[in-house]
Amino acid sequence: MDISTLRLGHVATFAAAPLLGLLTYWLTLPQGAGIAGALAVTVFAAVLWITEALPLPVTALLVPVGLAAMGVFEAKDAFTSFGSPVLFLVLGGYALAVAVEANNVDQWLARHILGLAGTKTIGLLAAFMATSAVLSMLISNTATTALLIPVAAGVLAHQKTDHNLSRLLMLGVAYGASIGGVATITGSAPNAIAAGLLDISFVQWMAYGLPISLTMLVVALFILLWAFPPKEKQICAVQQDEIVLTASAKRTLWVAGLILVLWLTGPALARMSGLPAAFLGSASVAIIAVALLVATGCTTWKALEKGVHWGVLLLLGGGLSLGRGLTDSGAADWLAQLLTAHVEDWAFLALKLMLVAIAVFATELISNTAVTAKLAPILMGVALHLGLEAESLVLPVAIATSMAFMLPVATPPNALVHASGYVTQRDMMRVGLRLNLAAIAVITVLFHFVL
Repeated sequence: MDISTLRLGHVATFAAAPLLGLLTYWLTLPQGAGIAGALAVTVFAAVLWITEALPLPVTALLVPVGLAAMGVFEAKDAFTSFGSPVLFLVLGGYALAVAVEANNVDQWLARHILGLAGTKTIGLLAAFMATSAVLSMLISNTATTALLIPVAAGVLAHQKTDHNLSRLLMLGVAYGASIGGVATITGSAPNAIAAGLLDISFVQWMAYGLPISLTMLVVALFILLWAFPPKEKQICAVQQDEIVLTASAKRTLWVAGLILVLWLTGPALARMSGLPAAFLGSASVAIIAVALLVATGCTTWKALEKGVHWGVLLLLGGGLSLGRGLTDSGAADWLAQLLTAHVEDWAFLALKLMLVAIAVFATELISNTAVTAKLAPILMGVALHLGLEAESLVLPVAIATSMAFMLPVATPPNALVHASGYVTQRDMMRVGLRLNLAAIAVITVLFHFVL
Protein backbone atom coordinates (compact mmCIF):
# COMPACT_ATOMS: atom_id res chain seq x y z
CA MET A 1 0.00 0.00 0.00
CA ASP A 2 1.54 3.34 -1.05
CA ILE A 3 1.62 6.56 0.98
CA SER A 4 -1.13 8.28 -1.02
CA THR A 5 -3.51 5.36 -0.48
CA LEU A 6 -2.63 5.33 3.22
CA ARG A 7 -3.31 9.06 3.54
CA LEU A 8 -6.60 8.71 1.68
CA GLY A 9 -7.65 6.00 4.12
CA HIS A 10 -6.72 8.20 7.07
CA VAL A 11 -8.65 11.15 5.64
CA ALA A 12 -11.70 8.93 5.21
CA THR A 13 -11.38 7.74 8.81
CA PHE A 14 -10.93 11.27 10.15
CA ALA A 15 -14.12 12.25 8.33
CA ALA A 16 -16.04 9.14 9.41
CA ALA A 17 -15.15 9.34 13.12
CA PRO A 18 -16.81 12.70 13.91
CA LEU A 19 -19.70 12.02 11.53
CA LEU A 20 -20.49 8.72 13.22
CA GLY A 21 -20.12 10.43 16.59
CA LEU A 22 -22.60 13.15 15.62
CA LEU A 23 -25.00 10.55 14.19
CA THR A 24 -24.84 8.68 17.50
CA TYR A 25 -25.53 11.93 19.37
CA TRP A 26 -28.58 12.67 17.22
CA LEU A 27 -29.98 9.12 17.56
CA THR A 28 -29.56 8.98 21.35
CA LEU A 29 -30.44 12.61 22.20
CA PRO A 30 -33.93 11.59 23.45
CA GLN A 31 -32.13 9.78 26.31
CA GLY A 32 -30.60 13.07 27.47
CA ALA A 33 -27.79 15.35 26.32
CA GLY A 34 -25.27 13.85 28.76
CA ILE A 35 -25.89 10.28 27.62
CA ALA A 36 -25.87 11.28 23.96
CA GLY A 37 -22.64 13.26 24.39
CA ALA A 38 -20.81 10.43 26.15
CA LEU A 39 -21.92 7.89 23.53
CA ALA A 40 -20.90 10.23 20.70
CA VAL A 41 -17.39 10.56 22.13
CA THR A 42 -17.26 6.78 22.65
CA VAL A 43 -18.09 6.08 19.00
CA PHE A 44 -15.66 8.77 17.82
CA ALA A 45 -12.82 7.31 19.91
CA ALA A 46 -13.74 3.73 18.99
CA VAL A 47 -13.39 4.43 15.26
CA LEU A 48 -9.97 6.03 15.73
CA TRP A 49 -8.76 3.37 18.18
CA ILE A 50 -9.87 0.43 16.05
CA THR A 51 -8.49 1.85 12.79
CA GLU A 52 -5.41 3.40 14.47
CA ALA A 53 -5.74 6.32 12.07
CA LEU A 54 -4.13 8.32 14.87
CA PRO A 55 -1.66 6.93 17.41
CA LEU A 56 -3.64 5.47 20.31
CA PRO A 57 -2.33 8.02 22.88
CA VAL A 58 -3.32 10.94 20.61
CA THR A 59 -6.88 9.63 20.40
CA ALA A 60 -6.83 9.20 24.19
CA LEU A 61 -5.97 12.90 24.58
CA LEU A 62 -8.98 13.81 22.44
CA VAL A 63 -11.37 11.93 24.76
CA PRO A 64 -11.52 14.53 27.59
CA VAL A 65 -11.61 17.31 24.98
CA GLY A 66 -14.64 15.64 23.41
CA LEU A 67 -16.34 15.05 26.76
CA ALA A 68 -15.91 18.73 27.65
CA ALA A 69 -17.08 19.87 24.21
CA MET A 70 -20.22 17.71 24.44
CA GLY A 71 -21.05 19.06 27.89
CA VAL A 72 -20.56 15.75 29.72
CA PHE A 73 -17.98 17.35 32.04
CA GLU A 74 -16.59 20.79 32.65
CA ALA A 75 -13.08 21.06 31.23
CA LYS A 76 -11.42 20.95 34.67
CA ASP A 77 -13.27 17.72 35.50
CA ALA A 78 -12.75 16.05 32.12
CA PHE A 79 -8.99 15.80 32.64
CA THR A 80 -8.97 14.57 36.25
CA SER A 81 -8.54 10.92 35.18
CA PHE A 82 -5.03 11.78 34.01
CA GLY A 83 -4.20 12.23 37.69
CA SER A 84 -5.63 8.84 38.70
CA PRO A 85 -3.51 6.93 41.25
CA VAL A 86 -3.33 3.95 38.90
CA LEU A 87 -1.32 6.03 36.39
CA PHE A 88 1.31 6.71 39.05
CA LEU A 89 1.34 3.03 39.98
CA VAL A 90 2.12 2.18 36.35
CA LEU A 91 4.74 4.96 36.27
CA GLY A 92 6.48 3.34 39.23
CA GLY A 93 6.35 -0.01 37.46
CA TYR A 94 7.99 1.50 34.40
CA ALA A 95 10.69 3.12 36.55
CA LEU A 96 11.50 -0.27 38.09
CA ALA A 97 11.60 -1.80 34.60
CA VAL A 98 14.02 0.87 33.35
CA ALA A 99 16.39 0.27 36.28
CA VAL A 100 16.12 -3.52 36.03
CA GLU A 101 16.93 -3.49 32.30
CA ALA A 102 19.70 -0.87 32.50
CA ASN A 103 21.54 -2.84 35.20
CA ASN A 104 21.10 -6.24 33.49
CA VAL A 105 19.10 -7.53 36.44
CA ASP A 106 16.58 -9.00 34.00
CA GLN A 107 19.32 -10.97 32.23
CA TRP A 108 20.72 -12.13 35.57
CA LEU A 109 17.28 -13.36 36.63
CA ALA A 110 16.76 -15.07 33.27
CA ARG A 111 20.09 -16.92 33.44
CA HIS A 112 19.47 -18.08 37.01
CA ILE A 113 15.96 -19.35 36.35
CA LEU A 114 17.02 -21.07 33.13
CA GLY A 115 19.96 -22.58 34.98
CA LEU A 116 17.48 -24.64 36.98
CA ALA A 117 15.98 -26.18 33.85
CA GLY A 118 18.37 -29.09 33.36
CA THR A 119 18.47 -30.89 30.01
CA LYS A 120 14.95 -32.31 29.80
CA THR A 121 12.88 -30.72 27.04
CA ILE A 122 9.81 -30.25 29.21
CA GLY A 123 11.94 -28.67 31.95
CA LEU A 124 13.56 -26.30 29.47
CA LEU A 125 10.19 -25.22 28.05
CA ALA A 126 8.78 -24.76 31.56
CA ALA A 127 11.83 -22.68 32.55
CA PHE A 128 11.51 -20.40 29.52
CA MET A 129 7.79 -19.91 30.13
CA ALA A 130 8.27 -19.29 33.86
CA THR A 131 11.10 -16.84 33.21
CA SER A 132 9.04 -14.99 30.64
CA ALA A 133 6.04 -14.85 32.98
CA VAL A 134 8.02 -13.63 36.00
CA LEU A 135 9.85 -10.94 34.02
CA SER A 136 6.62 -9.72 32.40
CA MET A 137 5.24 -9.04 35.87
CA LEU A 138 8.11 -6.56 36.33
CA ILE A 139 8.92 -5.24 32.85
CA SER A 140 6.86 -4.98 29.67
CA ASN A 141 5.77 -8.08 27.77
CA THR A 142 7.54 -6.73 24.70
CA ALA A 143 10.85 -6.17 26.50
CA THR A 144 10.63 -9.61 28.11
CA THR A 145 10.13 -11.30 24.76
CA ALA A 146 12.90 -9.30 23.11
CA LEU A 147 15.26 -10.30 25.93
CA LEU A 148 14.51 -14.03 25.83
CA ILE A 149 14.40 -14.58 22.05
CA PRO A 150 18.22 -14.45 21.71
CA VAL A 151 18.59 -16.67 24.78
CA ALA A 152 16.27 -19.24 23.19
CA ALA A 153 18.07 -18.87 19.86
CA GLY A 154 21.34 -19.70 21.61
CA VAL A 155 19.86 -22.96 22.87
CA LEU A 156 18.36 -23.78 19.47
CA ALA A 157 21.68 -23.23 17.69
CA HIS A 158 22.76 -26.56 19.19
CA GLN A 159 19.47 -28.33 18.30
CA LYS A 160 19.12 -27.49 14.61
CA THR A 161 17.25 -30.64 13.55
CA ASP A 162 14.33 -30.38 15.96
CA HIS A 163 11.94 -27.82 14.45
CA ASN A 164 9.26 -28.57 17.03
CA LEU A 165 11.66 -27.57 19.81
CA SER A 166 12.14 -24.23 18.02
CA ARG A 167 8.40 -23.71 17.93
CA LEU A 168 8.03 -24.74 21.58
CA LEU A 169 10.66 -22.38 22.97
CA MET A 170 9.76 -19.35 20.88
CA LEU A 171 6.01 -19.67 21.41
CA GLY A 172 6.64 -20.47 25.08
CA VAL A 173 8.49 -17.16 25.44
CA ALA A 174 5.71 -15.14 23.77
CA TYR A 175 2.81 -16.87 25.49
CA GLY A 176 4.57 -16.85 28.86
CA ALA A 177 4.97 -13.07 28.61
CA SER A 178 1.29 -12.51 27.80
CA ILE A 179 0.11 -14.90 30.52
CA GLY A 180 2.48 -13.56 33.18
CA GLY A 181 1.41 -10.00 32.44
CA VAL A 182 -2.06 -10.56 33.89
CA ALA A 183 -0.71 -11.36 37.37
CA THR A 184 -0.07 -7.75 38.42
CA ILE A 185 -1.68 -4.36 37.78
CA THR A 186 1.57 -3.13 36.25
CA GLY A 187 1.91 -6.14 33.96
CA SER A 188 -0.48 -4.95 31.26
CA ALA A 189 -2.38 -1.77 30.36
CA PRO A 190 -5.87 -3.40 30.48
CA ASN A 191 -5.13 -4.44 34.07
CA ALA A 192 -4.50 -0.83 35.02
CA ILE A 193 -7.69 0.40 33.34
CA ALA A 194 -9.84 -2.20 35.12
CA ALA A 195 -8.11 -1.59 38.45
CA GLY A 196 -8.58 2.16 38.08
CA LEU A 197 -12.30 1.84 37.36
CA LEU A 198 -12.85 -0.67 40.16
CA ASP A 199 -10.50 1.07 42.61
CA ILE A 200 -8.70 -2.11 43.64
CA SER A 201 -5.19 -2.35 45.06
CA PHE A 202 -2.05 -4.14 43.88
CA VAL A 203 -2.66 -7.03 46.27
CA GLN A 204 -6.36 -7.30 45.45
CA TRP A 205 -5.51 -7.58 41.75
CA MET A 206 -2.95 -10.33 42.41
CA ALA A 207 -5.58 -12.33 44.28
CA TYR A 208 -7.40 -12.65 40.94
CA GLY A 209 -4.61 -12.35 38.38
CA LEU A 210 -2.00 -14.68 39.88
CA PRO A 211 -4.20 -17.83 40.03
CA ILE A 212 -5.29 -17.23 36.42
CA SER A 213 -1.66 -16.72 35.37
CA LEU A 214 -0.37 -19.86 37.11
CA THR A 215 -3.20 -22.02 35.80
CA MET A 216 -2.79 -20.77 32.23
CA LEU A 217 0.97 -21.35 32.33
CA VAL A 218 0.43 -25.02 33.13
CA VAL A 219 -2.34 -25.36 30.54
CA ALA A 220 -0.25 -23.60 27.88
CA LEU A 221 2.75 -25.81 28.64
CA PHE A 222 0.83 -29.01 27.94
CA ILE A 223 -1.05 -27.63 24.93
CA LEU A 224 2.27 -26.60 23.37
CA LEU A 225 3.74 -30.06 23.98
CA TRP A 226 0.58 -31.62 22.53
CA ALA A 227 0.70 -29.45 19.41
CA PHE A 228 4.46 -29.71 18.84
CA PRO A 229 5.87 -32.88 20.44
CA PRO A 230 9.69 -32.62 20.45
CA LYS A 231 11.80 -35.32 18.81
CA GLU A 232 14.07 -35.73 21.81
CA LYS A 233 13.23 -35.74 25.51
CA GLN A 234 16.78 -34.68 26.37
CA ILE A 235 18.84 -31.87 24.84
CA CYS A 236 22.51 -30.98 24.84
CA ALA A 237 23.53 -28.82 27.78
CA VAL A 238 24.37 -25.26 26.76
CA GLN A 239 26.89 -23.17 28.67
CA GLN A 240 25.45 -19.72 29.35
CA ASP A 241 27.76 -16.76 29.98
CA GLU A 242 27.73 -15.80 33.65
CA ILE A 243 26.43 -12.33 34.45
CA VAL A 244 28.05 -10.60 37.42
CA LEU A 245 25.89 -8.12 39.29
CA THR A 246 27.38 -4.65 39.63
CA ALA A 247 26.94 -2.53 42.75
CA SER A 248 24.20 -0.59 40.96
CA ALA A 249 22.46 -3.85 40.01
CA LYS A 250 22.53 -5.02 43.62
CA ARG A 251 21.02 -1.72 44.78
CA THR A 252 18.33 -2.14 42.13
CA LEU A 253 17.51 -5.60 43.49
CA TRP A 254 17.25 -4.23 47.02
CA VAL A 255 15.02 -1.33 45.99
CA ALA A 256 12.84 -3.60 43.81
CA GLY A 257 12.47 -6.06 46.69
CA LEU A 258 11.52 -3.29 49.11
CA ILE A 259 8.96 -1.83 46.71
CA LEU A 260 7.37 -5.21 46.02
CA VAL A 261 7.09 -5.84 49.78
CA LEU A 262 5.49 -2.41 50.28
CA TRP A 263 3.08 -3.01 47.39
CA LEU A 264 2.03 -6.24 49.07
CA THR A 265 1.91 -5.04 52.69
CA GLY A 266 1.83 -1.22 52.54
CA PRO A 267 -1.74 -0.51 53.69
CA ALA A 268 -1.44 -3.01 56.55
CA LEU A 269 1.88 -1.47 57.66
CA ALA A 270 0.35 2.01 57.51
CA ARG A 271 -2.57 0.96 59.71
CA MET A 272 -0.23 -0.71 62.21
CA SER A 273 1.83 2.50 62.35
CA GLY A 274 -1.22 4.71 62.80
CA LEU A 275 -0.67 6.38 59.43
CA PRO A 276 -3.34 6.96 56.78
CA ALA A 277 -3.66 3.89 54.54
CA ALA A 278 -3.12 6.06 51.46
CA PHE A 279 0.39 6.94 52.71
CA LEU A 280 1.59 3.48 51.72
CA GLY A 281 -1.03 2.85 49.04
CA SER A 282 0.06 1.40 45.71
CA ALA A 283 0.43 4.78 43.98
CA SER A 284 2.35 6.37 46.87
CA VAL A 285 4.74 3.42 47.00
CA ALA A 286 5.25 3.73 43.24
CA ILE A 287 6.34 7.36 43.62
CA ILE A 288 8.64 6.37 46.50
CA ALA A 289 10.11 3.80 44.09
CA VAL A 290 10.88 6.48 41.51
CA ALA A 291 12.57 8.64 44.15
CA LEU A 292 14.62 5.76 45.60
CA LEU A 293 15.77 4.50 42.21
CA VAL A 294 17.05 7.95 41.24
CA ALA A 295 18.45 8.80 44.69
CA THR A 296 20.44 5.55 44.93
CA GLY A 297 21.86 5.84 41.42
CA CYS A 298 19.99 2.83 40.05
CA THR A 299 18.80 5.02 37.20
CA THR A 300 18.62 8.69 36.19
CA TRP A 301 15.77 11.00 35.33
CA LYS A 302 17.04 11.22 31.74
CA ALA A 303 16.87 7.43 31.51
CA LEU A 304 13.32 7.51 32.86
CA GLU A 305 12.33 10.16 30.33
CA LYS A 306 13.51 7.84 27.56
CA GLY A 307 12.43 4.50 29.04
CA VAL A 308 8.95 5.22 30.42
CA HIS A 309 6.16 4.56 27.93
CA TRP A 310 4.50 7.95 28.37
CA GLY A 311 2.06 7.16 25.56
CA VAL A 312 0.68 4.24 27.56
CA LEU A 313 0.08 6.54 30.53
CA LEU A 314 -1.84 8.92 28.27
CA LEU A 315 -3.79 5.98 26.86
CA LEU A 316 -4.72 4.87 30.38
CA GLY A 317 -5.82 8.40 31.26
CA GLY A 318 -8.00 8.59 28.16
CA GLY A 319 -9.50 5.18 28.86
CA LEU A 320 -10.33 6.10 32.45
CA SER A 321 -11.74 9.45 31.31
CA LEU A 322 -14.01 7.69 28.83
CA GLY A 323 -15.09 5.25 31.52
CA ARG A 324 -15.99 8.10 33.87
CA GLY A 325 -17.86 9.85 31.08
CA LEU A 326 -19.97 6.77 30.37
CA THR A 327 -20.72 6.07 34.03
CA ASP A 328 -21.24 9.61 35.34
CA SER A 329 -23.45 10.63 32.41
CA GLY A 330 -25.68 7.58 32.82
CA ALA A 331 -24.73 6.23 29.37
CA ALA A 332 -23.25 3.02 30.79
CA ASP A 333 -26.41 2.53 32.85
CA TRP A 334 -28.61 3.04 29.77
CA LEU A 335 -26.55 0.60 27.68
CA ALA A 336 -26.64 -1.87 30.55
CA GLN A 337 -30.45 -1.69 30.62
CA LEU A 338 -30.55 -2.44 26.89
CA LEU A 339 -28.24 -5.41 27.32
CA THR A 340 -29.83 -6.81 30.45
CA ALA A 341 -33.26 -6.72 28.79
CA HIS A 342 -31.95 -9.49 26.56
CA VAL A 343 -29.80 -11.43 29.01
CA GLU A 344 -31.89 -11.50 32.19
CA ASP A 345 -32.98 -15.03 31.41
CA TRP A 346 -29.45 -16.19 30.63
CA ALA A 347 -27.53 -18.21 33.16
CA PHE A 348 -24.79 -16.01 34.61
CA LEU A 349 -22.20 -18.62 33.63
CA ALA A 350 -23.31 -18.43 29.99
CA LEU A 351 -23.17 -14.63 30.04
CA LYS A 352 -19.66 -14.63 31.48
CA LEU A 353 -18.55 -17.26 28.96
CA MET A 354 -19.86 -15.15 26.07
CA LEU A 355 -18.19 -11.95 27.30
CA VAL A 356 -14.83 -13.64 27.88
CA ALA A 357 -14.97 -15.24 24.42
CA ILE A 358 -15.73 -11.88 22.80
CA ALA A 359 -12.80 -10.28 24.65
CA VAL A 360 -10.35 -13.03 23.66
CA PHE A 361 -11.17 -13.06 19.96
CA ALA A 362 -11.69 -9.29 19.63
CA THR A 363 -8.13 -8.66 20.78
CA GLU A 364 -6.74 -10.79 17.97
CA LEU A 365 -7.36 -7.73 15.77
CA ILE A 366 -8.04 -4.80 18.12
CA SER A 367 -5.82 -3.31 20.84
CA ASN A 368 -6.54 -5.01 24.17
CA THR A 369 -6.35 -1.62 25.88
CA ALA A 370 -9.03 -0.21 23.57
CA VAL A 371 -11.27 -3.26 24.09
CA THR A 372 -11.01 -2.94 27.87
CA ALA A 373 -11.58 0.82 27.81
CA LYS A 374 -14.80 0.31 25.85
CA LEU A 375 -16.23 -2.73 27.62
CA ALA A 376 -15.31 -2.17 31.27
CA PRO A 377 -17.60 0.79 32.09
CA ILE A 378 -20.52 -0.83 30.25
CA LEU A 379 -20.00 -4.11 32.11
CA MET A 380 -20.00 -2.23 35.42
CA GLY A 381 -23.52 -1.07 34.56
CA VAL A 382 -24.58 -4.55 33.45
CA ALA A 383 -23.36 -6.01 36.74
CA LEU A 384 -25.28 -3.37 38.69
CA HIS A 385 -28.53 -4.16 36.87
CA LEU A 386 -28.08 -7.87 37.41
CA GLY A 387 -27.38 -7.35 41.11
CA LEU A 388 -23.77 -8.53 40.80
CA GLU A 389 -20.43 -7.21 41.96
CA ALA A 390 -18.76 -5.20 39.17
CA GLU A 391 -15.58 -7.27 39.59
CA SER A 392 -17.45 -10.42 38.54
CA LEU A 393 -17.72 -9.17 34.94
CA VAL A 394 -15.02 -6.52 34.52
CA LEU A 395 -12.06 -8.54 35.83
CA PRO A 396 -12.52 -11.69 33.71
CA VAL A 397 -13.02 -9.60 30.58
CA ALA A 398 -9.99 -7.39 31.28
CA ILE A 399 -7.80 -10.44 31.87
CA ALA A 400 -9.22 -12.16 28.78
CA THR A 401 -8.01 -9.31 26.58
CA SER A 402 -4.41 -10.42 27.25
CA MET A 403 -5.10 -13.97 26.04
CA ALA A 404 -4.83 -13.55 22.26
CA PHE A 405 -2.55 -16.31 20.97
CA MET A 406 -3.59 -16.92 17.35
CA LEU A 407 -2.20 -14.11 15.18
CA PRO A 408 1.16 -12.31 15.00
CA VAL A 409 -0.66 -8.96 14.95
CA ALA A 410 -2.56 -9.73 18.16
CA THR A 411 0.26 -8.82 20.57
CA PRO A 412 3.84 -7.50 20.35
CA PRO A 413 5.24 -10.78 21.82
CA ASN A 414 3.45 -12.75 19.08
CA ALA A 415 4.85 -10.40 16.44
CA LEU A 416 8.40 -10.66 17.77
CA VAL A 417 8.57 -14.47 17.77
CA HIS A 418 6.95 -14.59 14.34
CA ALA A 419 9.59 -12.15 13.06
CA SER A 420 12.36 -14.36 14.51
CA GLY A 421 11.80 -16.83 11.67
CA TYR A 422 11.34 -19.82 13.97
CA VAL A 423 7.53 -19.68 13.96
CA THR A 424 5.11 -19.32 11.04
CA GLN A 425 1.64 -17.81 11.23
CA ARG A 426 0.27 -21.27 10.53
CA ASP A 427 2.14 -22.62 13.57
CA MET A 428 0.74 -19.83 15.72
CA MET A 429 -2.83 -20.32 14.51
CA ARG A 430 -2.57 -24.08 14.98
CA VAL A 431 -1.76 -23.87 18.66
CA GLY A 432 -3.24 -20.43 19.28
CA LEU A 433 -6.84 -21.46 18.65
CA ARG A 434 -6.51 -24.24 21.21
CA LEU A 435 -4.99 -21.82 23.70
CA ASN A 436 -7.68 -19.21 23.08
CA LEU A 437 -10.38 -21.78 23.79
CA ALA A 438 -8.49 -23.02 26.85
CA ALA A 439 -8.14 -19.46 28.16
CA ILE A 440 -11.87 -18.86 27.74
CA ALA A 441 -12.59 -22.02 29.74
CA VAL A 442 -10.01 -21.34 32.47
CA ILE A 443 -11.02 -17.71 33.05
CA THR A 444 -14.74 -18.48 33.04
CA VAL A 445 -14.49 -21.49 35.34
CA LEU A 446 -12.08 -19.93 37.84
CA PHE A 447 -14.00 -16.67 38.11
CA HIS A 448 -17.35 -18.44 38.38
CA PHE A 449 -16.49 -21.24 40.79
CA VAL A 450 -13.25 -20.31 42.59
CA LEU A 451 -12.34 -16.60 42.69
